[in-house]
Amino acid sequence: MTSVETHLHTLAYFSRHAIDNCNSDVSVEIADILEVARRKNRAMGVTGALIYSNNYWAQVLEGPLDAVENVFESILRDRRHRDVTVLHFKPQATRSFADWSMAFAGISNGPATGLDIDGILANSTFLKSTDVGQTLIAMLLDLIAKQERDCGQN
Repeated sequence: MTSVETHLHTLAYFSRHAIDNCNSDVSVEIADILEVARRKNRAMGVTGALIYSNNYWAQVLEGPLDAVENVFESILRDRRHRDVTVLHFKPQATRSFADWSMAFAGISNGPATGLDIDGILANSTFLKSTDVGQTLIAMLLDLIAKQERDCGQN
């Protein structure tokens, strides 16, 4: 295990999409976010996954503590995010998204994908549980795997 991996941290959060302009094209914004994130994350040793669902972002970041904090601080300053809710921020032994500088789990329209962000945010007991971050990580991994299977069949 490298020294970077010995200091691995994972951060999972939700935020509300903050662009109210009806002319805003979410898919263009996501493409821009992914292009920048993939380039910067790779250079900083950060991996993770992102999904957009019903006007919410859900994202997991993992990597060296200082790099994860740096990326998250830039997210907090990003005009596309508001009402950021950190679900999970702690050391972790291994990466869940080791193969992706920033995987994209897709644009979801709610519970049909298994990601009901409104429901999760409304459940304060669940938000305070120690499993909430791991639940989000598992959901994103499942969505990415499904997306890869679907793309492989075409």
